[in-house]
This record gives sequence, structure tokens and C-alpha cells, in this order.
Amino acid sequence: MWSSSTLLDFANRGDKTNSSWGLMIYRTTYSTSSTTHFHHIIELLIALVKYGICHWLERNPNQPAKLAAKAALQETYEPIIMSRFNEMTMKGIRAHYKVLLAPPSGAWPHNNTTKWFCVLVDDEVAEHLAGADPRALISAGDKCFFFS
Repeated sequence: MWSSSTLLDFANRGDKTNSSWGLMIYRTTYSTSSTTHFHHIIELLIALVKYGICHWLERNPNQPAKLAAKAALQETYEPIIMSRFNEMTMKGIRAHYKVLLAPPSGAWPHNNTTKWFCVLVDDEVAEHLAGADPRALISAGDKCFFFS
């Protein structure tokens, strides 16, 4: 079924596979500080993604199907934590991610990387997000929007 809504299309993909979805988060640092704050960083990223889903901008946002899609996406969100990438370069992360999303041999070619993305948590990201409050980040700029 074709839909004019990116939100509905995205939610329907999850319904068809009956699986969770989430950011692929590459952890590339294991310093004492990043280890102390890593759980908080993951919780912060989860809060921001769920906020973004809740505030997904669309035509007719209060349509029951769209409200149900937002709820389903929030309920099935589960980040994928990629560990054991200590000090891997951005180039190495990109190469790993590209191979991970490549279709199996003989499958219809498609470009998953235009629909999915990953987050790299290195020392700099860990330092900036260590004590961050999701409410403060949202109110500071409220730049977490998706458009359909």
C-alpha cells in the first residue's frame, strides 16, 4: 500500500518485519569519563529520538493512523550499541556501517544508507553529552524535526 506519509511508510516497515528499530551507536572510547557517562548518553539519545518522533511534522498530524504510527515507533525504538570499536577512525566506522547495511548477494540493489544513519560516540561527543539534559537541549534550539 502506497502512502503519501513518510511517517506512515516508516512505521509500516517496522510492522511488516515485526521488529524494533533504532540508531546504530558506535562507541569508540572507553575512557573513565566516557564509561561513567555512557549510560546517560544513551538515555539522552533515546529521549531525543522519541521527542523527534513525537514532533514529526506532517499534514494532518492528529489523524488516528499517524498518532498510532508515532506511538508504535516510540514503543519499538531500541538503539543498537556497537562496542569494541575503541579508537576506530570515522573512515573505519563508515566502512563497517556500509558493509553491515549492504544487501545480501543476489538481492535487489538498494541504498539503505540514505534511509538510516549511525551515531559515533567518541571522546568529544562523550564530553559534550556527559551532563546534558534532554529538556535543555530541546529548549535551546528545538531543532529536532522530521518533515514529510
